[in-house]
Amino acid sequence: AGRSEVGGRIATGDAEREWRFTPQTGWQPGEWLVSIKSELEDLAGNNLGGPFEVDVSSPEAGSKKATTELRFEIR
Repeated sequence: AGRSEVGGRIATGDAEREWRFTPQTGWQPGEWLVSIKSELEDLAGNNLGGPFEVDVSSPEAGSKKATTELRFEIR
């Protein structure tokens, strides 16, 4: 199975602490992967590439994952 983008609508909620994606058509049965680039971040620079509160003097502070992936299955 190849990868393809799913069109849909994005919305935020709970004072912009939630991010929601609603596909144009309902989720079909099968395995799905949501891939989010780590460059998605808030105004303070928090992103999905690492913990929000980081000791910048730590050697691990600069290591970030390029994407965050969520796999799920619809039956």
